[in-house]
Amino acid sequence: MKKFLRYSSLIVFSLFLTFFILNKYERYLDDEINNFTINKEIVSAYALKEKDKGVVLLNKSLNNNDLIILGSSELGADVPQNIRKFFPINEFPYNTNSVGRAYAQSLVDSIRISSFDNINEDNKIALIVSFQWFMGKDIDKKGTQANLSELQFYKFMNSDKVDIKEKKYVAERLTKLLKNSQEQNRTWLYSVLYQSDSVICEGILNILKPYFFIREKFLVLKDKYDAYKILKNNQNYSEEINKNDVNWHLEYLNAEKNGIEACTNNKFYVYDEYYTKYLSKDIEVLKGNSKNVELLKSKEYDDFEFLLGMFKKLNIRPYIILMSTNGYYYDYIGIDKEKRYSVYDKLVEIINNYGFDYLDLRDKEYVPYFYKDVMHFGWKGWLYVDEQITKYYK
Repeated sequence: MKKFLRYSSLIVFSLFLTFFILNKYERYLDDEINNFTINKEIVSAYALKEKDKGVVLLNKSLNNNDLIILGSSELGADVPQNIRKFFPINEFPYNTNSVGRAYAQSLVDSIRISSFDNINEDNKIALIVSFQWFMGKDIDKKGTQANLSELQFYKFMNSDKVDIKEKKYVAERLTKLLKNSQEQNRTWLYSVLYQSDSVICEGILNILKPYFFIREKFLVLKDKYDAYKILKNNQNYSEEINKNDVNWHLEYLNAEKNGIEACTNNKFYVYDEYYTKYLSKDIEVLKGNSKNVELLKSKEYDDFEFLLGMFKKLNIRPYIILMSTNGYYYDYIGIDKEKRYSVYDKLVEIINNYGFDYLDLRDKEYVPYFYKDVMHFGWKGWLYVDEQITKYYK
C-alpha cells in the first residue's frame, strides 16, 4: 500500500510539474509573440500551413488590420498582379493575408473563421468563390482532408458562438469526407461520435473528452511555437509601400503585354506551358467531353450557404468575389455560357439572401488574359480584382 501511494504521489507530482513548466513556457511564447510584428513576408506567403491551419498568425494579422483574403489555388497564380504581390499601395496601404490553397472551399473556411478572435465589422475580409467548386455532386475528399485544420476544428466545436445545429452539420459532413483518412483520424472520430444520436456514441465521446482536451492544448502550444519561430525569423524584413498613386491605365497596358508574351500557342488565351503540358496532347478528346457534368446539385451549395450563415453569425461582412472562368475553354469542353450563368445566378441569389456585397465577374469570361489558364486569374484578372478591392475599401 505504501509503495502504491509513493508511486501515485510521484505520478501526481510529475504531472503537476509538467503542467507548471508547460504553462510557464506558453506564457513566455505569448509575451514573445506579442512583441513581434507580422509583416508582408509572412502574410503574403501562399500555402503556409502554420498560417492557414493555425490560429495565432491569423489573429495577429487581423489585429494588424490586414486584408484577409480567403481563396484556393488562384492565390498561387504566378503573375505580378496577384494581390499577394500587388499590395500595399498608396491607395490601399494594407498587407494582404492570402489564406487557402487548392481545394480549400466553403466547409474548411466555415471552420477557419470560427478561430478569428475579436472580429468586428471594420476588419477587411474578402472571399474568392470558384466556379469549379460546384462541378459534380460533392467536394473533393482528399482536398478537404489536406486543408482541414485539426486545431481550428476543435476551436469550432468548442466555440460558444456556434450552436449545436451548426456543429452537427459540420460533423455530419466531415464524417463522410474524412473517412479512411490517416491524417485526420482524430477529427473523423470526433465527428462520427458527435453527429450520432446514439447514447453509446455520446457516452464514448464523453469518455474521450479529456483526451481531446489534452490534444487541443498540445495543438495550441504547437501553434504558438510555430508562430513564434516564423515571427522571430522574419523581423528583419523591410516593408516598402508604393508611395505613388497607381496609374491603372498603364497597369492594364502592362498586364496586356504580360499576357501577349505568355500566350502564343493556342486559341484559349492560356499561357504556353500550361497548354503544352495539360491540353495539347488531349485537345481533341477534350472537345465537348464535359457537356454532361452536373452544375446545380453539388453539396458545395449547401456548404457555401452554411459559410455565409457563419459569416453573419460572427458579425463578419465579407466582400465576395465570384470568379467566373475561361469562357473560350469551357465553351470548347461543352459547358456553355447558359450553363455557366445558371451557376452564377444561383450563387448571386444565395448571397443576396444574406445581404453581402459581391463582385460578379461573369462578364469577364471572354476578356483575353483575364485568366492565365482555364480557371485561375491571370494578369488582367488579378489587376481588376486589385482595383475593385481598392475602390471597395477606400
